[in-house]
Amino acid sequence: MAFRDFSILITHTYSKLYPAFLTAASSSLVFIIPAAVVLHQTDGAGESFIPMVLLFLVVGGGFFFPLLKLMFMFGNLNQISIGTERIGRILDTGEIPESAGDANPADTSIEFDHVSFAYEETTVLDDVSFRAELGTITALVGPSGAGKTTMGLLAAAKAAQCHEFIEELPRGYATLVGEGGTYLSGGEQRVGIARAILKNAPIVVFDEATAYADPENEGKILSALSHLIQEKTVIVIAHRLSTITSADQIIVVNEGRIEERGTHDALVAAGGLYGSMWDTYSRAREWKIEQ
Repeated sequence: MAFRDFSILITHTYSKLYPAFLTAASSSLVFIIPAAVVLHQTDGAGESFIPMVLLFLVVGGGFFFPLLKLMFMFGNLNQISIGTERIGRILDTGEIPESAGDANPADTSIEFDHVSFAYEETTVLDDVSFRAELGTITALVGPSGAGKTTMGLLAAAKAAQCHEFIEELPRGYATLVGEGGTYLSGGEQRVGIARAILKNAPIVVFDEATAYADPENEGKILSALSHLIQEKTVIVIAHRLSTITSADQIIVVNEGRIEERGTHDALVAAGGLYGSMWDTYSRAREWKIEQ
């Protein structure tokens, strides 16, 4: 169980008991006065009755803070116990076997063969099949939430030999690796491209590479990409359709299925979903404020 889930469970459990405990511990009058009335009726009004009641009224209020610290101590002990157990499981984990040597695949083409994928109960990909050949550019387009990013993530994860490992994580591909997440600026994106060039990876996946770049940075990013993608298998996920018009094949994804595939000119001429998206994109680029 992730620490975040554990913290939520602890908070939810103690939130039910804490208000009652706080009221009972801090409101000594609620219990001492009724007890004094009962003692008065049973034992009578002796000389020691009033001093005894006053003593309990004074001393009773002082028990609140020690009891509060005791409650927090039990909560901390529970967290320490769970944390110690988790640390023990990590320390008991065997070492990951290392490969004998580096191995580069002879063919870095990517093929999806009747792939289906779902996050919990939500189906993202439904029986998807396509092949991205070595040295070609394959663009994935479609409405938001159609499954384009999922296809890119699966391709990259399988190429990096980490798909099986990711699926074994508590939340799979939804596992939180870092806190929050920020969009990269155009300059930072070019740094990322430079790192990819130095790495010389045979498979490159771009997910909205120019989505948050201004026009100046977009041109520089596209220029950098032209150097990066030579003799590589490239998958591009894009909403800016102008950046993928020269792709070798464009795959249009809608509701987890491949609806169309072909070149830019062929898809525009077909007048299907891609043609409609291209018309909308072209009109948006021509929009301006007129006086």
